[in-house]
Amino acid sequence: MSDEYTERTLDSGETVRVYPPSEEFPEGREVLVKTKALRDRLAAQRSKNLAAQEALLQAQRDRLAQAKQAQAEGTPIPFEKRFL
Repeated sequence: MSDEYTERTLDSGETVRVYPPSEEFPEGREVLVKTKALRDRLAAQRSKNLAAQEALLQAQRDRLAQAKQAQAEGTPIPFEKRFL
């Protein structure tokens, strides 16, 4: 098998390697190149997910601080709604 090939890109964005004719494949062959599309998308979303998680944690911390302050000031939260 020869290592000589050309690459072309399909309309979908996928890459195909086009090998010339050989004894094994007299008409040549086209091989779809595996892409790491899912891995790339997940890596790109990771920073967004981390920022969203930090925002959620900060909102929870703020609610906790407000609840503790309300209890300290004598305006307690109804018993059934207490989570502390």
